[in-house]
Amino acid sequence: MHDCCFICATLVVILCTWSHVLSASVDDLAEGDAILGLNEEYSRYMQEVSSLLDSDASYQKSVDMAGEMGDFEHHFSQASQETRSKLDELKRIEIRRLKDLHKKSMKLAAEQQRQNLKNGVKPNKKALPKPDLEHIDIHNPDSFGANDLHMLIIKATKSIANIGMKRREQFKQHALREAYNFKSRFRDLPEEEQKKKLEEHLEKAKKHERLNHPGNLKQLKEVWKKYDSMGGVAFNPKTFFMLRDVDGDSLLSPSEIEAMFMFELEKIYGDDADSVARDEDMNRMREHVFTEVDLDQDGMVSLQEFIRSTKDDEFMQDKGWESVQDVPQFTDEELKLFEEAQLKDS
Repeated sequence: MHDCCFICATLVVILCTWSHVLSASVDDLAEGDAILGLNEEYSRYMQEVSSLLDSDASYQKSVDMAGEMGDFEHHFSQASQETRSKLDELKRIEIRRLKDLHKKSMKLAAEQQRQNLKNGVKPNKKALPKPDLEHIDIHNPDSFGANDLHMLIIKATKSIANIGMKRREQFKQHALREAYNFKSRFRDLPEEEQKKKLEEHLEKAKKHERLNHPGNLKQLKEVWKKYDSMGGVAFNPKTFFMLRDVDGDSLLSPSEIEAMFMFELEKIYGDDADSVARDEDMNRMREHVFTEVDLDQDGMVSLQEFIRSTKDDEFMQDKGWESVQDVPQFTDEELKLFEEAQLKDS
């Protein structure tokens, strides 16, 4: 178990600080999906674990007193015996649920295999379902430990990444629809003329001020000078971090990181701009910074992580940045298929 850039990284932090990021995506998930796109029972387990730890005064006191270099396992050991007993029972219930779920899945799979045999299809052992145990320490089935919380946090973070993938696919569909609607304005023209109009439209969107690379020195200095009005003061990473840490918890949340990109987005989008494209650019900038800086993947950026990132060689380099307006979001073939589907449905 590594040192605690994990302090305060309980699941409550994951769920609450990322809620604004997930809200739009969660609305678009399949009916029945719960928070983070996970099944309802698993989501309930996460939230019950979070609630117990968040309401434990001894655990919270240990976390609050530790600062940045606390020992995560030590924090967990400070939880009261009552809390630990309740967590043990929650884990046992979750294990029983997973066992029952796996039995049902195996029963359905066996029935499908029998049906396949009747149809002359050979059994495929690789197709048999496997239990989802990523979020639970099965080597210690009777008690909930620090490793269980660590595994839950990692699973939640992966789920956020999966929603990010879904969001990108949804944005591609949005871009296709926007292109289709634009071309539809010129239906009276030949197809080649329609394509030319669209190409000109997309090229026009690329004509904006050069973007700074999210999280690099030049981009942060611009925020330091324009937003913080510190133009006459030498850039100081620690002071910059403290200015961004609005709630004073010594961590930068997704929303606090996003606030750093407002000037970059203003270089691309005006008041009448495509809000969906703007949000997608914000999402991609945030994801990039978290990938580069959030080394423990707890969904927050600590002061230690931030300072370390400013010492990397890449921090000094100005690579620029391409927005979703600068990079093709679909191929000609994908647009053609989209148009055919729209015409078929109309």
